[in-house]
Amino acid sequence: MARKPPTPKNRTAPTTRRTPAPRTPPTGRRQKPVDPLANVEYTDNLETDSARELSALEQSYRDRAKAEENRFRQATDSEYWIAVCFPSREEKEKFLRKWDLIDHGDKYLDGRIVDHILSNQ
Repeated sequence: MARKPPTPKNRTAPTTRRTPAPRTPPTGRRQKPVDPLANVEYTDNLETDSARELSALEQSYRDRAKAEENRFRQATDSEYWIAVCFPSREEKEKFLRKWDLIDHGDKYLDGRIVDHILSNQ
């Protein structure tokens, strides 16, 4: 006996597609580009003004390359965290309560907050 083609009655997979949530742009990630020619002082001499513009553009490229190098180093650096382990959840929570850290999280804590609290106790 031939197999029936899938229909809404005998189909095993759902027939509706999920619509993805609308994408919202990330906030605070990109800064507005700086105009590299904003600080060029013009003299009405084409040769002088062109040289000044070229110098400003070269400096802008160097600044952007340095900023990108710093951004890449920070984005790929994985040596900025530590781990503290306890034999049980109860001991971990006891430690967090003892040092008043429990309100700041139970797994991932901002190291600056931990440093501030532990330094002042």
